[in-house]
Amino acid sequence: MAGRRKEGASETLRLLGANVRRRRLETGLTQAELADLARVSQSQINTLESGTREAGVVALVRVALALHVDPADLLRGVR
Repeated sequence: MAGRRKEGASETLRLLGANVRRRRLETGLTQAELADLARVSQSQINTLESGTREAGVVALVRVALALHVDPADLLRGVR
């Protein structure tokens, strides 16, 4: 059971990261530019996009606002 939860969490992070990256590229921003706009570190953006780190609610909302999307849009497809 614990293995399934870990797999699910990994897939959730991967999908979230892919959504952030896709939207960032659509807007023509670099990771550094997005980090500045969202007031988070560039390493946070990098690890978020790579799916290796969970994002806190505040960071996720800041990233969404910087990308001009609803935070729910970044969670699209996440289960």
